Amino acid sequence: MKKTDNKKFWLLLPTLAAATVCCILFSTGLGYVEVGWRDIVRIVLAGITGDAALAAGIDQVAPFVVMDVRLPRILTATLVGAGLSMSGVIYQGILLNPLADPYTLGISSGAAFGAAVALVANLALLGQFSVPLFAFVGAMAT
Repeated sequence: MKKTDNKKFWLLLPTLAAATVCCILFSTGLGYVEVGWRDIVRIVLAGITGDAALAAGIDQVAPFVVMDVRLPRILTATLVGAGLSMSGVIYQGILLNPLADPYTLGISSGAAFGAAVALVANLALLGQFSVPLFAFVGAMAT
């Protein structure tokens, strides 16, 4: 790796991390109940530190909407996207094919089949973890 590539990497990494945080803040504010980005930051900081005084003066519905509804969904979607991108990079590195990804290799279809089997058979062996477990087994079997 060249020295200029290393500088570009260390410049690009914080830029993309900041862009991800900005996108998360922006999408948390969208929806039927409007919540400003300053209120979102105060609510999240109050949730992290446990200091209720940070969320004082904010509508009573906003902390519930942000912390219990929107933020878990947005963070889950972010982690799923990161996982899919990592699996694509791993497949491309192992197979030395720039077109390899879980969809073209059929791994995603196997995971969907395993999850569908768990749903159709109404299997609740491990409670809420049954469907993800069967999806993982289906992906591994594929």
